[in-house]
Parts: sequence; structure tokens; C-alpha cells
Amino acid sequence: MTTPEDVPSPADGVLWVGTSTARWPGLLALALVVGGLLLVGLVPMGWPGGLSLIVSTAVVLPLGRIEVLVAEAGVQVAYGRSGLVRQRFALSRLDSVTTVRLSAWSGGGLGYKGSLRLMSWARAANRSGSGLRLGLDGRRTFTVSVDDPEGAVDALVGLGVARGGDGG
Repeated sequence: MTTPEDVPSPADGVLWVGTSTARWPGLLALALVVGGLLLVGLVPMGWPGGLSLIVSTAVVLPLGRIEVLVAEAGVQVAYGRSGLVRQRFALSRLDSVTTVRLSAWSGGGLGYKGSLRLMSWARAANRSGSGLRLGLDGRRTFTVSVDDPEGAVDALVGLGVARGGDGG
């Protein structure tokens, strides 16, 4: 849950910024729009399903780009080209930080999986490769795919966050 103190911004002293990009969300969104338009055009009563397919692109497209920002106030994860959808973690919530190696199918596949509130873990992965794992509130973990996560780990360790064990 985001609280007012969970708002790192560029004014807070940005220490590190990393991104992760992928093409598959754009291709999937295109396929959903085409499928939705075909369903609406070819099936007389198919407009609810077609509209659902078209609207679902709003969920898929933000995973095309993930940006992780480490500031003195904490960590911010922004999704999509606009960065409109964001998650923020105050520095006081961070217990540990480590790098991990993500595969396309570890953690249930690509996309946003889990729930910090309900399942005590969440993962945002748009590709295989390097990632960052944050230990939160003593019992939760958040994992995100990002290029060069070692820089984020070094910045957070410099702010007093414990370096976690090797995430593999």
C-alpha cells in the first residue's frame, strides 16, 4: 500500500535508474485489438467480447517498459512509456535487497504475478534475465526485471539496506 511518505521523486536525490524493455506486450496488444475488431465485425452478438479484448490492452501495454528508480526516499517502479502506473516503496520498508536471475517461466511466467497484500510476494517481469528482489516489511518480497540491478543494490546498501543472499 502506498502512503504519502512512499513517494520518491527526482527531487529526492536519484541515486540509480534502470529499465527493462520487451516487445511481446506490444505484439500481444496488437493481436488483442485485431481479434477484438474481427470479433465485433464478424459476429453480430460478439461486441461485448470484442470490446473486452480491446480494453484488455490497457493491462498488457504497460509491461512493455519497466523503470526502477532508487532515490534517497526509497524505490519507485514505473510501468509503461508514460510511467503513469507506479509502485513506491519507502526506504523504511526495505529490509534487504539482492540481484536475481529470472527465467520466463520461474514465478509463473511473464507479466505481473502475485500480490504483496494477499500472497506476500509479487513479481513484475517482462523478460528473462537480471532482476532485483526487495525484501519488504520483514515478510514480503517484490521482484522486478531490470538491467544492471547491481547498481540498485549498491545504491540501496549505501542507504543502509541489508544486502540479501544470492537470489540465484
